Amino acid sequence: MLKVIPLFIGCVIFLFHAVMDKSEYDYFISGAHHMDLSKMNNDLSEVSDQNKVSTWLYDQPWTKSVTIRRQGLNDFFVDVTEHKPRAVWRFGGVISSDGVLFFPKTLEIPDELPVVDAPLSSVDRSVWFISELESDLRKFQLWPIRVFRMKAGDWAVELPRNRYFIFGTSDLVNRVKVCKKILPKLILSHKKWGRVDFRYPKAFAISENSL
Repeated sequence: MLKVIPLFIGCVIFLFHAVMDKSEYDYFISGAHHMDLSKMNNDLSEVSDQNKVSTWLYDQPWTKSVTIRRQGLNDFFVDVTEHKPRAVWRFGGVISSDGVLFFPKTLEIPDELPVVDAPLSSVDRSVWFISELESDLRKFQLWPIRVFRMKAGDWAVELPRNRYFIFGTSDLVNRVKVCKKILPKLILSHKKWGRVDFRYPKAFAISENSL
């Protein structure tokens, strides 16, 4: 009888591990507004390794950061922080508010995002222009915009109705301040204009012609 007991215990342990290995795991996820949750549960239902779960989540285009907490044997609570789209990059993909380029599905890209037509090395400055000008331009329905660099390297912003602001390459903070200051009078004057050039020292030039 005593010889049978260890064998019995061994069989129980074996069966326990066999059952655990085939267990299904449930993931309770928050913050993932663009993720296919049914696909996630299908792909991860038999995965208990948190590193593998984390890798799967980071492979999804909208994922910025992930926190995973295990509750009990089979339940996981997952908090996902997604990228906040700030602009469309002209050469493909979306730029986040942190200046990160990611590649969501086309149908998932929000309407009326501004366009950045500049190298990736200039993304931070492009996002800065957008953040500085958005609230003022939206007041006058001058949105969305395209931020780009001209052939000489000058920063410029294309507005709706084929209008442009030219800011140049230096003293950009002050030039944007001037732009925001004159914008109400410029719009409310109802004068025809195609571009405003802020590259002059302590001055600007208004032209009826576009670029």
